[in-house]
Amino acid sequence: ATRTTSQEHITARAVEQRGLSLYDVPCAETEGKHTCACQIRCEAPSQKRCQKGLSVCSRVAGCEYVVTNPSGEWATLKRRPTPAELDRVNFT
Repeated sequence: ATRTTSQEHITARAVEQRGLSLYDVPCAETEGKHTCACQIRCEAPSQKRCQKGLSVCSRVAGCEYVVTNPSGEWATLKRRPTPAELDRVNFT
């Protein structure tokens, strides 16, 4: 299967600043304690790089964002909500 979406590496602060609403993406490769989210330990936290997270994201269906925590040590794979999910939270 060919992926048509690209992955973006951003910080948790940038997610907040952009007002993005993102959902966790689970994966078999998670290194964190939560199985509902894919958490990957980054290889170069001081340089705010997480190629490992981007690599896993490129293989996981639906993954669009690699969001790093403030220290850059951990990345959580994320996706945008589906239209159906947005309908459930947007009351008009």
